[in-house]
Amino acid sequence: MIARLVYSTLCLIASLALSCGVAAHPLAPGLLALTETQPGEFQSIWKLPNKTADKKRLTPRFPDNCRAEEIQAPVAAGTGRSPLFEEIIGITGMTGNSSGVLLRIKFLDGSLIHQMLNAQNNLLVIPDKQSAGEIFTRYLQLGIEHLLAGIDHVLFVITLAILVGWTRQLFWTVTLFTVGHSITLSLTALGLITFPVAIIEAMIALSIAWAAADIIDRENHGVLKRRPWLMSGGFGLLHGMGFASALAEIGLPQQALTLSLAAFNIGIEIGQLLIIALFFTASLCLRRLPVTLPERVLQLTCYVIGSTAAVWFWQRLLG
Repeated sequence: MIARLVYSTLCLIASLALSCGVAAHPLAPGLLALTETQPGEFQSIWKLPNKTADKKRLTPRFPDNCRAEEIQAPVAAGTGRSPLFEEIIGITGMTGNSSGVLLRIKFLDGSLIHQMLNAQNNLLVIPDKQSAGEIFTRYLQLGIEHLLAGIDHVLFVITLAILVGWTRQLFWTVTLFTVGHSITLSLTALGLITFPVAIIEAMIALSIAWAAADIIDRENHGVLKRRPWLMSGGFGLLHGMGFASALAEIGLPQQALTLSLAAFNIGIEIGQLLIIALFFTASLCLRRLPVTLPERVLQLTCYVIGSTAAVWFWQRLLG
Protein backbone atom coordinates (compact mmCIF):
# COMPACT_ATOMS: atom_id res chain seq x y z
CA MET A 1 0.00 0.00 0.00
CA ILE A 2 2.79 2.43 0.93
CA ALA A 3 4.74 1.52 -2.19
CA ARG A 4 1.69 2.18 -4.34
CA LEU A 5 1.13 5.54 -2.61
CA VAL A 6 4.75 6.61 -3.09
CA TYR A 7 4.70 5.45 -6.71
CA SER A 8 1.46 7.35 -7.39
CA THR A 9 2.85 10.49 -5.75
CA LEU A 10 6.01 10.39 -7.85
CA CYS A 11 3.95 9.86 -11.01
CA LEU A 12 1.80 12.87 -10.11
CA ILE A 13 4.86 15.05 -9.52
CA ALA A 14 6.36 13.94 -12.83
CA SER A 15 3.10 14.72 -14.67
CA LEU A 16 2.88 18.15 -13.08
CA ALA A 17 6.48 18.85 -14.05
CA LEU A 18 5.65 18.03 -17.66
CA SER A 19 2.40 20.01 -17.79
CA CYS A 20 3.54 23.08 -15.86
CA GLY A 21 7.15 23.24 -16.91
CA VAL A 22 6.96 22.95 -20.67
CA ALA A 23 6.97 26.68 -21.32
CA ALA A 24 9.18 27.53 -18.36
CA HIS A 25 12.00 29.96 -18.90
CA PRO A 26 14.54 31.06 -16.30
CA LEU A 27 14.49 34.48 -14.72
CA ALA A 28 11.61 36.36 -16.38
CA PRO A 29 10.75 39.27 -14.07
CA GLY A 30 9.46 42.64 -15.12
CA LEU A 31 11.97 45.44 -15.63
CA LEU A 32 12.10 49.06 -14.54
CA ALA A 33 15.36 50.46 -15.88
CA LEU A 34 16.67 54.01 -15.48
CA THR A 35 19.76 55.16 -17.36
CA GLU A 36 21.35 58.55 -16.73
CA THR A 37 21.82 60.19 -20.15
CA GLN A 38 22.89 63.63 -18.89
CA PRO A 39 23.65 64.91 -15.36
CA GLY A 40 20.34 64.76 -13.52
CA GLU A 41 18.41 63.38 -16.53
CA PHE A 42 17.33 59.75 -16.73
CA GLN A 43 15.72 57.71 -19.46
CA SER A 44 13.40 55.03 -18.10
CA ILE A 45 12.07 51.79 -19.56
CA TRP A 46 9.13 49.90 -18.03
CA LYS A 47 8.11 46.49 -19.33
CA LEU A 48 6.45 43.31 -18.10
CA PRO A 49 6.36 39.72 -19.42
CA ASN A 50 3.29 38.91 -21.53
CA LYS A 51 2.14 36.27 -19.04
CA THR A 52 1.98 38.65 -16.06
CA ALA A 53 -1.62 38.33 -14.83
CA ASP A 54 -1.97 41.67 -13.01
CA LYS A 55 0.03 43.87 -15.40
CA LYS A 56 -2.78 46.45 -15.58
CA ARG A 57 -2.48 47.12 -11.84
CA LEU A 58 1.31 47.44 -11.74
CA THR A 59 2.53 51.02 -12.09
CA PRO A 60 6.01 52.51 -11.64
CA ARG A 61 6.32 55.04 -8.83
CA PHE A 62 8.95 57.64 -9.69
CA PRO A 63 10.36 60.23 -7.25
CA ASP A 64 7.94 63.11 -6.61
CA ASN A 65 10.22 65.72 -8.15
CA CYS A 66 10.60 63.83 -11.45
CA ARG A 67 8.43 64.46 -14.48
CA ALA A 68 7.78 61.89 -17.21
CA GLU A 69 7.84 62.53 -20.94
CA GLU A 70 7.11 60.49 -24.09
CA ILE A 71 5.02 57.84 -22.33
CA GLN A 72 4.35 54.78 -24.49
CA ALA A 73 2.47 51.55 -23.80
CA PRO A 74 3.29 48.83 -22.95
CA VAL A 75 6.82 50.20 -22.68
CA ALA A 76 7.14 53.56 -20.93
CA ALA A 77 10.06 55.90 -21.51
CA GLY A 78 10.60 59.15 -19.68
CA THR A 79 13.13 61.45 -18.06
CA GLY A 80 13.64 62.60 -14.51
CA ARG A 81 15.43 65.96 -14.22
CA SER A 82 16.65 65.89 -10.63
CA PRO A 83 19.16 63.83 -8.61
CA LEU A 84 17.67 60.54 -7.49
CA PHE A 85 19.76 59.92 -4.38
CA GLU A 86 17.67 59.38 -1.24
CA GLU A 87 14.47 59.52 -3.33
CA ILE A 88 11.82 56.77 -3.27
CA ILE A 89 11.19 54.67 -6.37
CA GLY A 90 9.28 51.44 -6.86
CA ILE A 91 6.16 49.69 -8.13
CA THR A 92 2.60 50.17 -6.89
CA GLY A 93 -0.21 47.61 -7.19
CA MET A 94 1.94 44.54 -6.44
CA THR A 95 0.25 41.58 -4.71
CA GLY A 96 1.42 38.22 -3.49
CA ASN A 97 0.68 36.76 -6.93
CA SER A 98 2.67 39.41 -8.80
CA SER A 99 5.87 38.38 -10.56
CA GLY A 100 8.95 40.24 -9.37
CA VAL A 101 10.20 43.41 -11.02
CA LEU A 102 13.90 44.08 -11.40
CA LEU A 103 14.81 47.70 -10.70
CA ARG A 104 18.00 48.77 -12.46
CA ILE A 105 19.50 52.27 -12.23
CA LYS A 106 22.64 53.10 -14.20
CA PHE A 107 24.51 56.35 -13.63
CA LEU A 108 26.88 58.26 -15.91
CA ASP A 109 29.93 57.17 -13.93
CA GLY A 110 29.11 53.52 -14.72
CA SER A 111 27.83 52.69 -11.24
CA LEU A 112 24.80 50.43 -11.14
CA ILE A 113 22.08 49.79 -8.57
CA HIS A 114 19.96 46.62 -8.62
CA GLN A 115 17.02 45.61 -6.50
CA MET A 116 14.40 42.91 -7.03
CA LEU A 117 11.01 44.35 -6.05
CA ASN A 118 8.09 42.22 -4.86
CA ALA A 119 4.87 42.57 -2.87
CA GLN A 120 6.77 42.67 0.45
CA ASN A 121 9.46 45.10 -0.75
CA ASN A 122 8.01 47.19 -3.57
CA LEU A 123 9.81 50.47 -2.81
CA LEU A 124 13.48 51.46 -2.62
CA VAL A 125 15.16 54.52 -1.16
CA ILE A 126 17.89 55.08 -3.75
CA PRO A 127 21.29 54.97 -2.00
CA ASP A 128 24.14 57.33 -2.83
CA LYS A 129 26.24 54.31 -3.79
CA GLN A 130 26.45 50.60 -3.10
CA SER A 131 29.40 49.15 -1.24
CA ALA A 132 31.46 46.26 -2.57
CA GLY A 133 29.82 44.00 0.01
CA GLU A 134 26.33 45.01 -1.09
CA ILE A 135 27.20 44.41 -4.76
CA PHE A 136 28.71 40.99 -3.98
CA THR A 137 25.72 39.94 -1.88
CA ARG A 138 23.23 41.14 -4.50
CA TYR A 139 24.87 39.28 -7.41
CA LEU A 140 25.44 36.19 -5.26
CA GLN A 141 21.68 36.16 -4.56
CA LEU A 142 20.86 36.74 -8.23
CA GLY A 143 23.07 33.77 -9.21
CA ILE A 144 21.35 31.46 -6.72
CA GLU A 145 17.90 32.69 -7.76
CA HIS A 146 18.68 32.20 -11.45
CA LEU A 147 19.81 28.60 -11.01
CA LEU A 148 16.90 27.64 -8.76
CA ALA A 149 14.30 29.44 -10.91
CA GLY A 150 15.64 27.98 -14.17
CA ILE A 151 13.84 24.64 -14.43
CA ASP A 152 15.97 23.61 -17.42
CA HIS A 153 19.22 24.06 -15.48
CA VAL A 154 17.70 22.29 -12.46
CA LEU A 155 16.67 19.29 -14.56
CA PHE A 156 20.15 19.06 -16.10
CA VAL A 157 21.77 19.01 -12.65
CA ILE A 158 19.32 16.31 -11.53
CA THR A 159 20.04 14.15 -14.60
CA LEU A 160 23.76 14.47 -13.89
CA ALA A 161 23.18 13.35 -10.30
CA ILE A 162 21.10 10.34 -11.47
CA LEU A 163 23.64 9.43 -14.14
CA VAL A 164 26.67 9.54 -11.82
CA GLY A 165 25.13 8.66 -8.45
CA TRP A 166 26.81 9.25 -5.11
CA THR A 167 30.25 8.17 -6.35
CA ARG A 168 33.73 9.62 -6.62
CA GLN A 169 32.97 10.75 -10.17
CA LEU A 170 30.29 13.13 -8.89
CA PHE A 171 32.95 15.57 -7.66
CA TRP A 172 34.65 15.77 -11.06
CA THR A 173 31.32 15.88 -12.90
CA VAL A 174 30.12 18.88 -10.86
CA THR A 175 33.55 20.53 -10.99
CA LEU A 176 33.84 20.28 -14.78
CA PHE A 177 30.28 21.61 -15.21
CA THR A 178 31.24 24.57 -13.01
CA VAL A 179 34.44 25.19 -14.96
CA GLY A 180 32.58 24.98 -18.27
CA HIS A 181 29.78 27.41 -17.41
CA SER A 182 32.19 29.78 -15.64
CA ILE A 183 34.36 30.10 -18.76
CA THR A 184 31.57 30.89 -21.22
CA LEU A 185 29.58 32.97 -18.72
CA SER A 186 32.58 35.22 -18.15
CA LEU A 187 33.61 35.46 -21.82
CA THR A 188 30.03 36.15 -22.99
CA ALA A 189 29.25 38.62 -20.20
CA LEU A 190 32.43 40.57 -21.01
CA GLY A 191 31.50 40.67 -24.69
CA LEU A 192 34.47 38.59 -25.85
CA ILE A 193 32.26 35.97 -27.53
CA THR A 194 28.67 36.10 -28.79
CA PHE A 195 26.21 33.41 -29.83
CA PRO A 196 22.53 33.50 -30.87
CA VAL A 197 20.52 33.19 -27.66
CA ALA A 198 17.74 31.09 -29.28
CA ILE A 199 20.24 28.49 -30.52
CA ILE A 200 21.96 28.31 -27.13
CA GLU A 201 18.64 27.86 -25.30
CA ALA A 202 17.66 25.09 -27.74
CA MET A 203 21.01 23.32 -27.25
CA ILE A 204 20.60 23.53 -23.46
CA ALA A 205 17.28 21.71 -23.81
CA LEU A 206 18.95 19.14 -26.08
CA SER A 207 21.66 18.54 -23.45
CA ILE A 208 18.95 17.62 -20.91
CA ALA A 209 17.24 15.22 -23.34
CA TRP A 210 20.61 13.63 -24.18
CA ALA A 211 21.48 13.07 -20.51
CA ALA A 212 18.02 11.60 -19.77
CA ALA A 213 18.26 9.25 -22.78
CA ASP A 214 21.66 8.04 -21.59
CA ILE A 215 20.15 7.08 -18.23
CA ILE A 216 17.22 5.24 -19.82
CA ASP A 217 19.43 3.25 -22.21
CA ARG A 218 21.05 0.87 -19.74
CA GLU A 219 22.75 -1.12 -22.52
CA ASN A 220 24.66 1.93 -23.70
CA HIS A 221 28.09 2.13 -22.08
CA GLY A 222 29.49 4.90 -24.21
CA VAL A 223 31.83 7.69 -23.23
CA LEU A 224 29.13 9.72 -21.49
CA LYS A 225 28.56 6.96 -18.95
CA ARG A 226 32.21 6.01 -18.62
CA ARG A 227 33.41 9.63 -18.39
CA PRO A 228 30.38 11.78 -17.45
CA TRP A 229 32.65 14.66 -16.50
CA LEU A 230 33.39 15.10 -20.23
CA MET A 231 29.68 15.57 -20.90
CA SER A 232 29.19 17.90 -17.94
CA GLY A 233 32.17 20.03 -18.97
CA GLY A 234 31.06 20.31 -22.59
CA PHE A 235 27.44 21.00 -21.76
CA GLY A 236 28.59 23.40 -19.04
CA LEU A 237 29.95 25.60 -21.84
CA LEU A 238 26.43 25.77 -23.30
CA HIS A 239 24.75 26.48 -19.98
CA GLY A 240 27.26 29.24 -19.25
CA MET A 241 26.12 31.11 -22.35
CA GLY A 242 22.53 30.66 -21.17
CA PHE A 243 23.46 32.14 -17.79
CA ALA A 244 25.13 35.03 -19.60
CA SER A 245 21.95 35.90 -21.51
CA ALA A 246 20.12 36.33 -18.21
CA LEU A 247 23.00 38.34 -16.78
CA ALA A 248 22.91 40.61 -19.84
CA GLU A 249 19.31 41.55 -18.95
CA ILE A 250 20.39 42.39 -15.40
CA GLY A 251 23.56 44.28 -16.32
CA LEU A 252 26.96 44.48 -14.63
CA PRO A 253 28.17 47.50 -12.62
CA GLN A 254 31.27 48.90 -14.31
CA GLN A 255 32.77 49.98 -10.99
CA ALA A 256 32.75 46.36 -9.75
CA LEU A 257 32.73 44.26 -12.91
CA THR A 258 34.97 41.44 -11.71
CA LEU A 259 33.38 41.31 -8.26
CA SER A 260 29.81 41.10 -9.53
CA LEU A 261 30.69 38.51 -12.19
CA ALA A 262 32.48 36.35 -9.62
CA ALA A 263 29.56 36.65 -7.19
CA PHE A 264 27.05 35.64 -9.86
CA ASN A 265 29.20 32.61 -10.75
CA ILE A 266 29.50 31.58 -7.09
CA GLY A 267 25.75 32.00 -6.67
CA ILE A 268 25.11 29.61 -9.57
CA GLU A 269 27.50 27.09 -8.01
CA ILE A 270 25.72 27.34 -4.63
CA GLY A 271 22.38 26.88 -6.38
CA GLN A 272 23.45 23.70 -8.15
CA LEU A 273 24.99 22.28 -4.97
CA LEU A 274 21.70 22.93 -3.17
CA ILE A 275 19.85 21.01 -5.90
CA ILE A 276 22.26 18.06 -5.64
CA ALA A 277 22.04 18.06 -1.82
CA LEU A 278 18.23 18.12 -1.89
CA PHE A 279 18.12 15.36 -4.53
CA PHE A 280 20.34 12.96 -2.60
CA THR A 281 18.62 13.80 0.69
CA ALA A 282 15.27 12.93 -0.88
CA SER A 283 16.76 9.73 -2.33
CA LEU A 284 18.12 8.74 1.08
CA CYS A 285 14.74 9.35 2.72
CA LEU A 286 13.00 7.19 0.11
CA ARG A 287 15.49 4.38 0.66
CA ARG A 288 14.73 4.39 4.36
CA LEU A 289 11.05 3.67 3.70
CA PRO A 290 10.03 0.08 4.48
CA VAL A 291 9.25 -0.51 0.80
CA THR A 292 11.06 -1.12 -2.45
CA LEU A 293 10.14 1.36 -5.14
CA PRO A 294 9.53 -0.11 -8.59
CA GLU A 295 12.35 0.39 -11.08
CA ARG A 296 9.86 2.01 -13.43
CA VAL A 297 9.68 5.06 -11.10
CA LEU A 298 13.19 6.08 -12.14
CA GLN A 299 12.43 5.21 -15.76
CA LEU A 300 9.26 7.30 -15.70
CA THR A 301 11.10 10.25 -14.15
CA CYS A 302 13.77 10.15 -16.86
CA TYR A 303 11.15 9.80 -19.61
CA VAL A 304 9.32 12.87 -18.26
CA ILE A 305 12.54 14.89 -18.04
CA GLY A 306 13.64 13.83 -21.52
CA SER A 307 10.21 14.46 -23.07
CA THR A 308 9.95 17.89 -21.47
CA ALA A 309 13.42 18.81 -22.72
CA ALA A 310 12.56 17.59 -26.22
CA VAL A 311 9.48 19.85 -26.28
CA TRP A 312 11.63 22.77 -25.09
CA PHE A 313 14.16 22.03 -27.83
CA TRP A 314 11.61 22.33 -30.65
CA GLN A 315 9.84 25.30 -29.04
CA ARG A 316 13.09 27.22 -28.71
CA LEU A 317 14.44 26.17 -32.10
CA LEU A 318 11.26 27.07 -34.00
CA GLY A 319 10.05 29.93 -31.80
